[in-house]
Amino acid sequence: MVREEARRCLRCDVCLRCGCCVEICRDKMGIDALKMGYIDFDHPGPTDFRITEERCILCGACAANCPTRAMRIEDRKGERILSLCGTILNRQKLTCCQSCGAVMGPDRYLEYIKSKTRSIIQFAGIRPICDACARKSSAGCIDEITPV
Repeated sequence: MVREEARRCLRCDVCLRCGCCVEICRDKMGIDALKMGYIDFDHPGPTDFRITEERCILCGACAANCPTRAMRIEDRKGERILSLCGTILNRQKLTCCQSCGAVMGPDRYLEYIKSKTRSIIQFAGIRPICDACARKSSAGCIDEITPV
């Protein structure tokens, strides 16, 4: 009985193919980077992983919604890395704030945020700065303009 129990899989980070990651990427984020279908060897085309690498912005929505944590996202050695059951699906260099050095995210993700907020937020300059530094900078400009 002990040997039989030892053979059972005790890994909780195995993909169940539930589709939560695909749905959040496609339906909520509008990116459609995850294609978890089966590879058809008779009709070769882009693999699941190549599509992910080309389209993924490394926002982390898929990892945040994975019920088993099979999909993971982490920042390591200046890169953001997306992996599924230990297989790296995408990696991109991280951009840091030029004022304080805080990690802001990969360029693709930052461009996505800019495109979604362009109508409500004006981006000044091309120098990448984090939200906190942007607020401080903006508050400093207001202090200079507003008479005391």
